[in-house]
Amino acid sequence: MEYLLPYQINLLNLREETKEIDYQIDDQFFAAVESPEVTQGSLKTHLLIKKMADGSFELTLSTKGTVKLICDRCLDEMDQEIDTENTLKVKWGTEYSEDDDTITISEREGKVDVSSFIYQYIMLDIPIKHVHAPGKCNAEMMKRYKHLAVRRIEGEEAELLGDEEDDGTGEGVQTDPRWSELLKLKK
Repeated sequence: MEYLLPYQINLLNLREETKEIDYQIDDQFFAAVESPEVTQGSLKTHLLIKKMADGSFELTLSTKGTVKLICDRCLDEMDQEIDTENTLKVKWGTEYSEDDDTITISEREGKVDVSSFIYQYIMLDIPIKHVHAPGKCNAEMMKRYKHLAVRRIEGEEAELLGDEEDDGTGEGVQTDPRWSELLKLKK
């Protein structure tokens, strides 16, 4: 895709010992890399390319900003801070290959696409669990969530998994007596 052309770095034409490039990562970037998990974000990536004495290159990618995710708890959008710095080593070879943080590229091709690495490093910096900070979740959704935590077990009265809480009727919801007995063991 044309949008990703600036992310193609031609190392054969690199004359300086170091080169710096800045990228603005936005919604278009996530669309271009066909990201299924993140579709919105506003980040800046700073790429530092160092030509090493042995002919290889060291690429340092520093990315900072935020991406929009869906909160696992309340299903509202949330901003997730991203702050990552990663280093890649690029060396010459006969064909393209990737091993951990080392990339081998063909001397005939001479190009490396950093867009996929920027995307991978952003994704690796996102925590597995996406939740708002305490107290920031959608209050209406959290009320529904707590209501769904109530369940019927084999015809018994409704019970709440956890502490006793007001269900809006003024009577409260009774805690399963088995939990009370387990709490006694804790003391």
